[in-house]
Amino acid sequence: MKNPMSFRVAIKSIFFSVFILLCFSSCKGSKSGIAEDLIKKIESSDNLEVELVFECTEPLVAVDSDKEGNFYLASYGGDIFKISKGGTTDTIYSGIKNCGFSLTSLTVLGDGDLIVNDCVDDKNVLFRIYKQGGRSEFAKIESNLLSLTSDNSGRVFAGVWVSEGNLTVEFNPNHLSAAEYIAGKILEFDKDGNVAEIYEGGLPMCVRSNAGGDLLTAVWGGKGSFEAETKSYSVADLRHMFWVTLTEDAKIISVDGERKINTGDLKSISSFDFLGDGVLVVHAIPEVGGAGLYLVKEGADPIDIMFSQEKVDHSITGLEVSEGVLYFINVEGKFYKVK
Repeated sequence: MKNPMSFRVAIKSIFFSVFILLCFSSCKGSKSGIAEDLIKKIESSDNLEVELVFECTEPLVAVDSDKEGNFYLASYGGDIFKISKGGTTDTIYSGIKNCGFSLTSLTVLGDGDLIVNDCVDDKNVLFRIYKQGGRSEFAKIESNLLSLTSDNSGRVFAGVWVSEGNLTVEFNPNHLSAAEYIAGKILEFDKDGNVAEIYEGGLPMCVRSNAGGDLLTAVWGGKGSFEAETKSYSVADLRHMFWVTLTEDAKIISVDGERKINTGDLKSISSFDFLGDGVLVVHAIPEVGGAGLYLVKEGADPIDIMFSQEKVDHSITGLEVSEGVLYFINVEGKFYKVK
């Protein structure tokens, strides 16, 4: 990041995006299946290989899949691509924009329609893009969007965050250093777009549901005042080039508050997906070392997932498990399959 200046600026009564590790809200309901072979390879410390599936000329920022094994990718420039199970690629929508500091997000519903966020008259709007073509408004969101997910019943969940009072941003490097009050929320929408708030607390960087009905979220920090304690940073939001400090208060929890997943020394958690019952694949930064993928299994410490290609998992913007296979996208515009 090239920025010769170092100064402080207070931003009053706005929303401000602090999305960690370049995760652009590509978090959604899992159609994963059980990735038993992949789990065994990781636990045996095998170096994994990746295969390039698709490459875009700009960063890829969101990914999801449907029940038929097709993938949907969103680009930094606002295009949505469909990659069929047979390997063909089509641009199915263009011109998606963000309001303020919201992040591009998408989720695929059970019937194959997409829910995506767009900016209309400076307002965040969720749109339904129909499988047959065309779109219609689904719901409006008054706060900045961090993540989207959906479940098998057709409900849509949006992770958002709000602020009140001053936010302090420092530059060189850019990072959020203080806030009078910030809070994360998760909103639940029914099939008709009616909304209910089901969570308030730390910032919900990623929200995921699985076939069994579990609804988990990766949380950064807590609600209330905030002041950075360290000068250690993780990359955030490519669009605005902001950074946030690492936090001791990074965790994965069930949205109902009944469960907390053991994530060991992982200090920033941007995205995750289900590999099986009680098993997650997580993109995060540990206390020591760089960003990467980790196997998180209840009752055990996280396992660093090793790849033959050096640092291939460092600049991930989203990940997806489909039919027991792990896929991920990155800032270089590449869409990889883990073999």
